[in-house]
Amino acid sequence: GADNGDDDDDDDDDVADTMSASVLSVASNHGEFDGQRFKGCIHAHSSIGLQVRFKSRTVQNYHEYAMMIDIENVGEAYLALPIHAACIVPEIDAEEQEVDLKQCFVKYEYSGTITLRNDTDLPATYQVIPQNEKAKQIGIVEFDTPMAILEAKQKTTLVYHFYAAKLGECNLSSYIAVIG
Repeated sequence: GADNGDDDDDDDDDVADTMSASVLSVASNHGEFDGQRFKGCIHAHSSIGLQVRFKSRTVQNYHEYAMMIDIENVGEAYLALPIHAACIVPEIDAEEQEVDLKQCFVKYEYSGTITLRNDTDLPATYQVIPQNEKAKQIGIVEFDTPMAILEAKQKTTLVYHFYAAKLGECNLSSYIAVIG
């Protein structure tokens, strides 16, 4: 009908037709979730897609998180959409468990390769852990690619360079961490 100010039903219909909503953020105090910001009207019987980016910092299951939605003139945190996520880390294997360089000369470069294998369905980001000072007194091990992504069901070859720092027999370990 005509808007004469006396018809309260028309005002209710207008509220039902559009609703202004603002997605504030994902409740996370560690920055592991990042919610897409949205401010605008959502018309009745319509929807919008929201995106949440998840960047886990620890291996765990996430159950106590929610995307909070404010609705203007209705309330803050009016709607809380639960977020459930699981962070898993793929395992990678070195095909060579030990490299025997036999006899080495001090400060002479010895190069070789080791092969890393990812048999999982997920890509793995690996990083060679830097040597500590005590290990460097025995020998220095350097890798051409100390950090990279090893795709699912793939292998990669790492080139290493070893320089002996002392005389005599020595054992030296290098460690590779999967960081994502």
